[in-house]
Amino acid sequence: MNTEDGPQQGSTQTIAAINQLWGGSLTHFALDPITQRSELRIRVQEMGVTEDYLVTCSDVVECRFSSNIPGPWSYAEVTQVEADYDQAAALWLIDFMLWSEEAGISIRCSHISINDQPLDVPRW
Repeated sequence: MNTEDGPQQGSTQTIAAINQLWGGSLTHFALDPITQRSELRIRVQEMGVTEDYLVTCSDVVECRFSSNIPGPWSYAEVTQVEADYDQAAALWLIDFMLWSEEAGISIRCSHISINDQPLDVPRW
């Protein structure tokens, strides 16, 4: 939905930052309820090059892991990542699909950064 009061996809920069995480492996996931901060480390290997990304979610108001895929897993593939910003709530929703639609992590927060670079809040 692209209205001033509802969720909106981010800028081209935001979409490019999110898309570079696709196909990576989730190597670390942490939620600190005291600081209301979550960190995800994702390693992406493409064409012989390995890149490590740190996704930091600040001012977390909701964090959810769901899975209908039996575990334990040998690793967690980040199959898809989507981020939408809700102007009315002033919150991001970032969804990490792990393997398939049957598993994932969803986080609602005020700020998201990738390797210390904040995602741009869309201005429509």
